[in-house]
Amino acid sequence: DGFAGGVYTVQPFDFNIVAPLALGAGSILLPDLGVWMRQPWGVTPLLIKSLSASDWTITPFGAQTIDGLAAFTLNGGSDASVYLLPFDDRTGWSSQV
Repeated sequence: DGFAGGVYTVQPFDFNIVAPLALGAGSILLPDLGVWMRQPWGVTPLLIKSLSASDWTITPFGAQTIDGLAAFTLNGGSDASVYLLPFDDRTGWSSQV
């Protein structure tokens, strides 16, 4: 399922990610925006959704950020989700909960 050990690395072909209920808390690692933005859908939002009641930590690649921060916490809860939108300058992502 790709969530080995509660960690998932976003692949260049992903655009919707659903974290399974059975895992509890975990981590999602975002790709390098230099690679992501070369994909046909690279300018569209990335949806990350958790079915778990536990929190998920979303970590951008290298020095890239989410809302200027080194990581983003998707708080657990029924159908918790966040849209991540890449910045054109490839320095990071903005979040829309």
